[in-house]
Amino acid sequence: AILPIRLISELPFIVHLFFGWHADARSNFRSAEARHSSCWHYSAPAALQSRRAEYSMAQDRPPAPPFPRDEVDPKTAIGSARNQQPFVEYFARAPPESGTKGTWPKPEAFEAAPKPPAPPSSKREASVLFVGLACVDVVMSVDKYPTEDTCCRASSMRRCRGGNASNSAVVARACGVDATWLGTCPRRDSMDSNFIVGDLEACGVKTAPVFRDAVEHAPTSHIVHNTCTSSRTIVHCRGALDELRESDFPEPDFDWAHFEGRAGNADVLREAMRRYREAGTTVSLELEKLDESLDSLEDEADVVLYSKERAERDGYRDPVKFLARKASDFCKRGQAQKIMTCAWGEHGAAACAVEGLTILILRAGALKTDVVDTVGAGDSFNGAFVAALAS
Repeated sequence: AILPIRLISELPFIVHLFFGWHADARSNFRSAEARHSSCWHYSAPAALQSRRAEYSMAQDRPPAPPFPRDEVDPKTAIGSARNQQPFVEYFARAPPESGTKGTWPKPEAFEAAPKPPAPPSSKREASVLFVGLACVDVVMSVDKYPTEDTCCRASSMRRCRGGNASNSAVVARACGVDATWLGTCPRRDSMDSNFIVGDLEACGVKTAPVFRDAVEHAPTSHIVHNTCTSSRTIVHCRGALDELRESDFPEPDFDWAHFEGRAGNADVLREAMRRYREAGTTVSLELEKLDESLDSLEDEADVVLYSKERAERDGYRDPVKFLARKASDFCKRGQAQKIMTCAWGEHGAAACAVEGLTILILRAGALKTDVVDTVGAGDSFNGAFVAALAS
């Protein structure tokens, strides 16, 4: 007689447990608990007690949010609510029809709703003017560097845009600055001008070319790329295209102006750098060429980027020692503030900051990687360095 009484007393709870949720689950469960309490002097099976305890814990969870019926798509509503409340996926139910029990939605109903787009950033991109060369590069790849007075076969050949300033502008643009290139080009409708300007604009760089109508071809570099050592040997032809004149420079309304030091143009660059600095524009200078007429330009720049070749020209085999000597010279000449860097190929780079009589020198190694092509490596370093400081 006791066993049937136990089963009858537990029957509401068992039915409720195995037949799932329905629209008035909470009220039915409270009714089952009330009926069960009247027979509490009989010990329920241990398994049922354990399941009842787990079921009671679920009732302490926060209730599901009201389900929108007509205004919002159910998948979107469930996904949006799930992102806001921790247990809403457990409680979410499909909208019940009138007079029917609710049912669990299918798994695909819990797809996350698309997030709204992030608000636009209020930070303005730094505007940087890159002054210098844009040319045409003809790169030929060989398995080994050819011996003089011999003929060898190239494994590949490509024609691309080159030039220190234009390469640095492309990298700086990729780093998030508003980059503009300024330099001379052959006549406006020439094939080389269309190629250079079109490639720069395709990379997101603004252009301010100064066309020389009497010139047909752009400067050209023939580059021999050794695929075994990843070295590159460059033979450059300037052709008939002259350098920038003082009247070619735009008004100094940029945050930063980067100048490529070029031989035969030192006086024009010096005046332009002074004018830009007086207008409040930060000025940086790349000194890669070995021409000694460019040495005096470093006093007109806030940031100077030296090449490994210039350090070796001055007798140094280490970038830290080279920059330490440069910093000492600047202090002696009353240059109270200066930032310098010198890249050293696979050995990394060094940087130096002069602040009054304080000199700080840092050195960073290069990441170990498989070098594919070193053409434009120094230009890329300079563009990224300028972009980091300008930002």
